[in-house]
Formats: sequence, C-alpha cells, structure tokens
Amino acid sequence: MLIQPIDPATATPAQAAVLAVTPPINLFRLLVHAPPLAKRIAGLGGAVMDGTIDPILRELVALRVAHRAGAAYVRGQHLRVAELIGMPERLVAAAAEEAADVNAVERDVLALADAVVHRAALEPALQARLIEALGREHTMGLVVTAGYFSMIAGVTNAFSLPLEGEAVA
Repeated sequence: MLIQPIDPATATPAQAAVLAVTPPINLFRLLVHAPPLAKRIAGLGGAVMDGTIDPILRELVALRVAHRAGAAYVRGQHLRVAELIGMPERLVAAAAEEAADVNAVERDVLALADAVVHRAALEPALQARLIEALGREHTMGLVVTAGYFSMIAGVTNAFSLPLEGEAVA
C-alpha cells in the first residue's frame, strides 16, 4: 500500500493536531494524509455517530452499506460498535443477507441503505413510510448516514485499509 496509515510518532504537527482530536483508529491515521479533509470528515462522522438517530438503526445502515460495498474495514469496525450497543444478532445478520426476521421499519431502513449504495432515488412510497415511522429529521439523518458510510467504504476499499491489529497489505 503506497498510502498507509500514519504512525502518530512520525506525524507532522498538522497531522498530530488532527490525530489528537480523532478516534485512534486506522481510518483517521489514513485520512490524516490530508489534515484539513480528515478534520472535516471526522466532524461529519461525529455528527453521524453522536446524532439523534437510534443507534441500532444507524448501525443497521452502517453494516448494510459495508456489506453492499464489500467494505471489510467498515464492517469490522461496526461489528464492534454493534456489539457495544447490544444490537440484536438478527439485525447483524439481516444487514448481510435478505432476512425475513425484520420488522417493517427495519426492512425500509435496509432498503434506504441499498438505494444510497446503488445511487438510486428513494421511491416515494419508501420515503413516505420512513417519514411516517421516523419523521423527516431521522429519515434525512439515515440517508446522510448511508452516504457517509458509502464514502468511508470507498476510501477504505481504495487503500485496502486493514482493521487495527491486522497486517498492512
């Protein structure tokens, strides 16, 4: 890998400043090759992770996007998060396959994630169901969440980013 995660011990002052305020994960050690960009992406990630969206639905989106994009890094990170928040195993499984063991809202959230990954418009009926069940703010938040994780999946796939503790390719 030509662009690899930066070792914090060898970071420039600008890189070190960003690393000091971001989670200590390979994603930010990679993104910090472009410190201003890394800082802004971290801000959006913080808004996604600490927002008002139900964490279970947020992780359902993250895991579905990771599955559809073939993003091993995103999947690995968010399997950890799913475990920390007590996400039911049936939903972890549903993110990776077509599963019947989901309710109507969960099925619609999976469809939302699929549409974003495939760059498709949300069908009006899907939008209407999500707005009715979750409200406009949370529906918009879930679309932005899916877009954010799609972007992160693209970056981590482009550089074959390993999970923390895995060997760099």
